[in-house]
Amino acid sequence: MIREPAAGEADVMEFTVSLYQLGLFFFFVTLFIVVLLIGAAALYLIITLRNFNMLTQRIDMLVDMNEKSITEGIALLPILVQNINDLSLGLKASVMEVETMLGVLGDNLTQIVSSSGSSTGGLAGYAAIASDAFRIVTSLFSKNPVSKAPYKPARKATVRRPFFRKT
Repeated sequence: MIREPAAGEADVMEFTVSLYQLGLFFFFVTLFIVVLLIGAAALYLIITLRNFNMLTQRIDMLVDMNEKSITEGIALLPILVQNINDLSLGLKASVMEVETMLGVLGDNLTQIVSSSGSSTGGLAGYAAIASDAFRIVTSLFSKNPVSKAPYKPARKATVRRPFFRKT
């Protein structure tokens, strides 16, 4: 409210605002800001829904164009699952065979070294060990693998003693 100066007062204008008017001003400013934020959120929602609608239309179009391929792929799905199961069973069997071969190889090599370790006499004994080990390794990859029976060397290593002259 604006008040005019009375007679004898200085020419100063006074402006007074009541708390009620101040409260109404802040209420309407806040209301205006809230309406703007709601409008912006609504506009964002409209744009998002429009884009989502366009995306679903494109997906629907792609599904319609490839409907024949999709139905054929779904029909082949049980065969694919069966092939994967067969492959995993074959792989498991192969791993078990390799594990068995490695166990046999380790056992046989240990038996070779332990049985001929005390009777090796130089180069000939080491050659016998190497030939027996090679025989075991090659038999693992042949059609007749080495049995798990205890190791018996193919030939006995002989120990040569040097000839000393008695003087």
